[in-house]
Amino acid sequence: MLRATRNAVVGAVAGFSMLAGVTSAANAATLFVGPSASSPGTSCKHTGYTSIQLAIDAATPGSTITVCGGTYKEQLTIETEVNLVGKGKPVLTLPASPQSTNTPCDRAINAVTGGADEDLVSICGPKVSISKITFEAKWPEGTCDDSLYNIMVAGGGTLAASKVTLNGAGAFPINGCQGGVGLEVGFGYGIDEAGHATLNKVRIENYQKNGVTVDGRGSSASIASTTITGAGPADQGQNGIQVSRGAVADISKVRISDNECTAPTCGSSSRQNWAEDAAGVLFYEPGASSTVSSSKLSENNLGVEYVSGEPPAKSEIALTAEAAGLRYYQAVHDTTDDPEIKALAKLFVEEESEHVAELEKWIAAHKAGRPLPVDM
Repeated sequence: MLRATRNAVVGAVAGFSMLAGVTSAANAATLFVGPSASSPGTSCKHTGYTSIQLAIDAATPGSTITVCGGTYKEQLTIETEVNLVGKGKPVLTLPASPQSTNTPCDRAINAVTGGADEDLVSICGPKVSISKITFEAKWPEGTCDDSLYNIMVAGGGTLAASKVTLNGAGAFPINGCQGGVGLEVGFGYGIDEAGHATLNKVRIENYQKNGVTVDGRGSSASIASTTITGAGPADQGQNGIQVSRGAVADISKVRISDNECTAPTCGSSSRQNWAEDAAGVLFYEPGASSTVSSSKLSENNLGVEYVSGEPPAKSEIALTAEAAGLRYYQAVHDTTDDPEIKALAKLFVEEESEHVAELEKWIAAHKAGRPLPVDM
């Protein structure tokens, strides 16, 4: 990807289709990006930039970049600590001819794989927060490449995403190729290129292979209150979340559905065929402290799948916590004289009872070597 260079021109330039910056915006802690730009560059009415990348390049560490409503056709590389905040439902989408991404992180990965990453957004090294923006990464139908990512986080970088939508990763519509990831956190194939992410209220859909991949020793993710939706029955081994090669993830209160493979080899217990299975959560040689709890996994070939590695060590802790909650609400129900509180406590008892029952089934199935429950 050809990186946008930092614009040294100060002031508004009339007649240019892309206004790089104005004095007050370039020196401020908050920059504004919009479909059109004008001085003073301090609001969505008068933004300082029409390119998100140019605003990133101009930002000082810790700056906030407000991305105003509109559609932006560009790929981003982020190597500076910034906060991207959407206002007015902005959408970032691939340009007509996506280019290879050329951050130090992508180059290090490419040196091992021999490929060339194409990322809609590449975060290499810094801490980045993103909220209220839709990222649409849909490559042309027929594209088949293992290294297509909506967002990539590597180089020890950290992404905190809230109220974000990742729409697409890889070819659209999907075509059976084993590539295309909504969010790639780290990379552990032949190299430990660590990444970290915290997701809250994120929606991920239309991915070719995985909604989220947390990969490699040193990589970690906390994923909560997030909805991940696969393509439904298809000749494709999709996974909602993959945690692999020593990475660690805490997964809670998520909804993962519609990862259903119809290929003849899907559902095989053979280690050689694991890539063609379709699971809500796939643990492929994960770090031992990974956790799945209080989540709804439905309409997947497998709810939670293990391929080698150790089981999540915190599953027993999750069961203990849920059981404690059940006892507490049961005690409230049995002792209160307030009819409204009793009714609420009854609802909580029913909910906690379901959580305890599902965790017990999940743990028992793993210990017995049986397939893990689809609904959790």
